[in-house]
Amino acid sequence: MKTLITFFLLVVAYTVMAQNLTQVNFEGVIVPQYMASGNTTRLPIVYRATLTNLTPNTTYRFFNQMALRSDIGTTNPGAGNPMFIQPDSLNYRYTTSTSLTTAGGYGTFTTNANGSFTGWFAVVNTGNARFTPGNYVIPSIVIGDNAGVLLERRALNDSIRVLGFRTDATDTSGTGIWGKSLALPKNIILLYNETAGTSKPLTTTYVEDEGVTVASTVAFYTDSVNGRTGRWGAIIPNLNNNGVRRFEQRSRVNANIIAFNTNNVGLWGSTSTVNPNGGATNPLIIDSLSASIPVELNSFSANVSGNDVILSWTTASELNNNGFYVERKAVNEDFFRQITFVKGNGTSSELNHYNFVDKNLESGTYNYRLVQIDFDGTQKVYNLSQEVNIGTPTEFKLLQNYPNPFNPSTTIEFTLSKAGNYKVRVFDLTGQEISLLADGYFQAGSHLVRFDGNGLSSGIYITILEGEGNFSRILMTLLK
Repeated sequence: MKTLITFFLLVVAYTVMAQNLTQVNFEGVIVPQYMASGNTTRLPIVYRATLTNLTPNTTYRFFNQMALRSDIGTTNPGAGNPMFIQPDSLNYRYTTSTSLTTAGGYGTFTTNANGSFTGWFAVVNTGNARFTPGNYVIPSIVIGDNAGVLLERRALNDSIRVLGFRTDATDTSGTGIWGKSLALPKNIILLYNETAGTSKPLTTTYVEDEGVTVASTVAFYTDSVNGRTGRWGAIIPNLNNNGVRRFEQRSRVNANIIAFNTNNVGLWGSTSTVNPNGGATNPLIIDSLSASIPVELNSFSANVSGNDVILSWTTASELNNNGFYVERKAVNEDFFRQITFVKGNGTSSELNHYNFVDKNLESGTYNYRLVQIDFDGTQKVYNLSQEVNIGTPTEFKLLQNYPNPFNPSTTIEFTLSKAGNYKVRVFDLTGQEISLLADGYFQAGSHLVRFDGNGLSSGIYITILEGEGNFSRILMTLLK
């Protein structure tokens, strides 16, 4: 009995410690040097980070804030209002009331097969004393399971210095800066004081229109930036001998660099960004900073169904996209051949999904690739190809659904090495059956079924294939 009690106390102690704010398993990838302060001079700040040591392929709830060094080791995660950057959604989400159990008070993320997640996080300063000019604030995150049960509080391994909107030449003072650009809404803007873009950025923000309105932003942001497509606003330090020498646009989906411009003296048109002293009332105004935006390929996959090949691809952003040539090459051929043209979406800031089915192929090995065409005829060959094999499968297998995560529907493929009676069913994590997707006699070969998640909540779902003494399962993530 004494041993059991000791074990119970150790478990309780570990649980309490895990819920304290701890500076572990939260690593900065892109963290700016500076952010704004003030209750009526709010500005969004964006950073990119990696969470590790979590359960693989699992959806978690979270909210993020900013803490001080003195908050570490306590249950206080700090202050600030999180902006939830949702790459697969039309809009961001913003909350002034954080909660792991109340809808709207939290965001979600899903870990990969290694139990880690990398993504963009954003927060807006408030009037809390943590955002006093001169303070170094540490990004923090509160993590719960998919039911909202608190699991951990973590602090980043990096910090951001708070600046006040002032006109003096001190290291706690900053000046507003905003820009008009060709950047796509909801992508991320980074400002550097050097041209290579290899140091910590001065500051980071997102491109409007993100689909929400933040109250009490600094006046220039409210008047000239908020809700206006392609515009952005930030704060830079007044002590900045180099000025801003690089503006960079990155994808909100995968952080790829989409476009950048540089100036080795910090002069943009007639606007000098060297040692500004405009505070909040005389912000720097930059025009047309972002270079042309390419069509950004986000994913490309090929899946076999019988003697058909199903090609699927997504783009994270598009500018003047006339469409795509789909090209194929058999293993015994020396070059790719165009087999079809798929119309593009022109210019878009959202995820765009494309599909094409190459039907009735003979047995053999094939490679596929995409060629993108602008309206002016410019072509780009993507250096990303897919290889497939056509023929009778040699194994019983349930393949990973695609896309994954999905919203609201996804395709599930399975291969059968022999004919027989098979079922494909979907369950939630409580073991309740959600859907019977297939139940009957199937020939040997590759087969596809579709699962529609309309009416279901975000989360992890289990798909099971069984029959003829065989069993296989996969985990699918519905992310709304």
